[in-house]
Amino acid sequence: MKKYLKTFLSLGLCLSFSYSFSQAKADTAKANKEALTTFNDYLAAYKENDMSKAISYFSNSKDFLILTNGKAANYEEFTASARTFSSQIKKHVLRYDTIYIRNIDPNAVLIMGPLHESVTDTNDRQFELDVTASILMLKREGQWKITYVTQVVQLKSN
Repeated sequence: MKKYLKTFLSLGLCLSFSYSFSQAKADTAKANKEALTTFNDYLAAYKENDMSKAISYFSNSKDFLILTNGKAANYEEFTASARTFSSQIKKHVLRYDTIYIRNIDPNAVLIMGPLHESVTDTNDRQFELDVTASILMLKREGQWKITYVTQVVQLKSN
């Protein structure tokens, strides 16, 4: 009887470990999906040139930072620049072919990859930009927010 009990307990422990491992994978997949959905919603708002909505996907916090071609901006500097920029734009599209998502923590997801941006300004000049970005999204108070961005932006053509 002791032997069977020991086997049963060992089997139970293995099943418990297997469940917690698969639960962690499910939680990771859920976090990645939620963060990617938020990122895609941001891209849609950006495409609509709805800068207030696009900015709402960024974390208005002290730890927010965006680095573009080595130049840093905090939340206030970034949002002021984005609003000025959007008033000079007629149309813009930011898209990706492939994006990489890495879950760092249940409440932190890193999105990386090459992005492509097409911009038409109010004078009907067109610009194509290649953007290589790393975007850290944090889940705070139940919402995913873009908190940290490092990007290199290169003018492809104009």
